[in-house]
Amino acid sequence: MREETSVPVEPDPGDARPELVVLVGLQASGKSTFYARHFAGTHALVSKDLFRRARHRQRRQMRLVEEALAEGVPTVVDNTNPSPHEWAPLITAGRAHGARVVAYWFPPDVKNALARNAARQGPERVPDVGVYATLKRLRRPRPADGFDAVYEVRFDGRGGFLVAPAEDPGPACDATWGLDMPEWPTADEEPRPLAVFDLDGTLADVRHRLHHLRSRPRDWDGFFAAARRDPLLAEGVALVMAGAQRCEVAYLTGRPEHCRQDTLDWLARHALPEGRLLMRDPGDRRPARVVKPELLRRLADDRVVAVVVDDDHQVCDAYEAEGFRVLRATWMARQPLLERVQEDEGRT
Repeated sequence: MREETSVPVEPDPGDARPELVVLVGLQASGKSTFYARHFAGTHALVSKDLFRRARHRQRRQMRLVEEALAEGVPTVVDNTNPSPHEWAPLITAGRAHGARVVAYWFPPDVKNALARNAARQGPERVPDVGVYATLKRLRRPRPADGFDAVYEVRFDGRGGFLVAPAEDPGPACDATWGLDMPEWPTADEEPRPLAVFDLDGTLADVRHRLHHLRSRPRDWDGFFAAARRDPLLAEGVALVMAGAQRCEVAYLTGRPEHCRQDTLDWLARHALPEGRLLMRDPGDRRPARVVKPELLRRLADDRVVAVVVDDDHQVCDAYEAEGFRVLRATWMARQPLLERVQEDEGRT
């Protein structure tokens, strides 16, 4: 059992080496607050946010880190630092100056990070797509990467933090982030199996446009046109980003074919993984529970389908009846109206 504490772990008093701390986590995950509370009085701060307009921010950051370590000053690097591409130069600099290099890992909580980011003002607030782009690259640091120690930091629910030695669950768990998800295939399978994702209610939050369907007659043009403004569903995005590391991603939606370009633009604008997009044929008004398994069978003709993710329980039942591995998207509250138009009217 890990021992948790509300403060960072103190280095061995007999260890005279300067300390280089690397914070790793999404934007708005609490890193800067953690530094201010626990390191500001003892460690210098280096962050690219402090020189946003510098022409060569990476070069300047490394110069500041090396200058501090050369003087024996403990230092914290507060950026997202999502991958070994960012860690490696810092670890190398730390080793060159005889420093103890420690990572503090902030496991991603996309929903709350987006909420905290939305509350920020001015240049501190980043576009949501920036958070998702970081999530796509985010990797859990490990001692095997060259760190002397790795600690995990979580909010304690009372405005503070809990710190514990980070467990190493292995590379296969790098991108699961605590979601209920299948065990992904090994990364070296060729051709890579497919991870198939629904859109509406799985990746795209459609609730803002359901009012178009409450009118009589239903305003289908308005409903589909508004899809360009769909917010992302954070849980679904975390899942598709995880799947893309081990699988080829495909999208299977009950949206009609005439929505293809708007849908492709939406996927690209939000930096979601590229993949085939299967849609309802023009004039096809069969229930989603009939159309979507038919489309999935086409994909499965020449490729292994590792998992299919959908929010429509009737569609999921149909997939399972045909032997597909299903993950039910339950993160958006069920919308009876949406289910009716999917199954009774065959429109989406």
